[in-house]
Amino acid sequence: MQTTDAQNAVEMEEKAPLVFSSEHALSRLYARWLGEEKASLQVKLRPEGKLRYPLESNEAKRLEWLLAEAVEQYYGKNTAFPDDWDEQAIVYLSEDQMAAWLLLIPPAGEGHDLTQLAFEQQLADQGAIHGVDEELISHLLDLPDRYFCLFLIARGTPPVDGKDGYVIDRIPRETRPSAKLGELAKADYNMLHLVRRIEKGDVICEIVHATKAMDGVTVSGELIPGKNGIKPDIPAGRNTKLSEDGRFLVAARSGHVEFSGLNFLVKPVLEIEGNVDRSTGDINFLGDVHIHGDVTNGSIVRAMGSIQIDGAIEVCTIEAGENLIVSSGVQGQDRAVIRAHKSVFAKYLEHCTVYARNSVEADCIIDCEICSNGDIRARTGRGVIIGGTMRAAREVTADIIGSKAERPTVIILGGLPCERYERRQILQELEDSKEELERLRLWVHRPETKKEIAALETSVRVARLKLERFDKEYEAYFQAQSEERRRLYADVVYPQTEVRIDDAIEKITYLEHGCKIGWINGRMRRL
Repeated sequence: MQTTDAQNAVEMEEKAPLVFSSEHALSRLYARWLGEEKASLQVKLRPEGKLRYPLESNEAKRLEWLLAEAVEQYYGKNTAFPDDWDEQAIVYLSEDQMAAWLLLIPPAGEGHDLTQLAFEQQLADQGAIHGVDEELISHLLDLPDRYFCLFLIARGTPPVDGKDGYVIDRIPRETRPSAKLGELAKADYNMLHLVRRIEKGDVICEIVHATKAMDGVTVSGELIPGKNGIKPDIPAGRNTKLSEDGRFLVAARSGHVEFSGLNFLVKPVLEIEGNVDRSTGDINFLGDVHIHGDVTNGSIVRAMGSIQIDGAIEVCTIEAGENLIVSSGVQGQDRAVIRAHKSVFAKYLEHCTVYARNSVEADCIIDCEICSNGDIRARTGRGVIIGGTMRAAREVTADIIGSKAERPTVIILGGLPCERYERRQILQELEDSKEELERLRLWVHRPETKKEIAALETSVRVARLKLERFDKEYEAYFQAQSEERRRLYADVVYPQTEVRIDDAIEKITYLEHGCKIGWINGRMRRL
């Protein structure tokens, strides 16, 4: 527990008066004033005034030396001091110049008392000009026992540093998608709120600006600069702006707000009130897309941001630059292709192909081909994975895997499944381009053919660059791969389920409860 300055001053007075040996110049002067040959001197700290400041031990030693020097300066260095001297005020400034103590020497013989004016002038001449205790000074010369005592007569003003600025987020920077469970543990994918709507002028975050410092002043009047607070980093991004008073970061347009990792930005949102079908045509949008109906057969929807579909998806192609949320589900008839560069959330996934770099989460997955660079989860609602092939870089977890009818279900763990798919696509495109180049070179004499050849050669170069990038990503992945993360968890697993990790294969031949399979120390093991 820290003590206050007042407590420190009182404790110093009670416990440790300054003791000067009889050989000290101040003790010799004291003895001369008493008319004795020798005398030791105890100097007490007198806390009469309103100021408080501790006299530390190192300051006390410094004070002893400075008092000896002052006495010798005023009265000479000889042991025999003069018979007569006037009352004298000696001021001691602390080493940090933040406190001034006063010691009064009484007059002797025919010497004169200090006048109030002379007293104040002596204080100023010795450097005590700021923070002086005027009330104490006004009556100090009237105290009968004022001699050979220390009075704290001035204290400096310490600097006050400014406070650092900071930002108070009104909208969370991170979105943690997790479907809320309703009755019968059914997930409500309408409540994911991955597309966070914001209206023009809405507050994104509050800016608490840094404050300026207040400079301090020593007792001798020297300025002590304080440190200004550090300005906050304002996370202003595209389509955001500061309010007129600078206190808030607000949306400059209506749309979807998200945090990019460095700043907030507001992206446009395309609202489609009904279904996406032949009447609407294909959708290609640079922001987020919110479809309030279904996406019907033959439709294509692509968006740079997230796609939220309140209805169902039929045989179509969906590609989201971020997350895909399907509040109902997908019935793909083995021809629907779903891709998301982050995560896919759906009530059910049936007879479709799904690619997601982060994760795939659904109540029910039936006869699908799913590739995820993260996890595949079926832990809400029915929580089943039946048939198809699940490829996940890390974990596959479900309540039930397989079926009583022993539908073949394959779980493949490890690697980067999405990159494998994209790499195969690029290799196929590369082969197709090479074949086309060989065919076109037979007709190189035609002007229009030269343009086609140039375009194809560019495509080949781009494809090769992509392959190099994939190879580097793959190499970096395997160097950082944590084997323990490749696992399968399921409450129930039916026969005809096959688990693969690298070259190891585990076939489930009987009904298992609480099945846990992982890769530990270079081997597939039961956990």
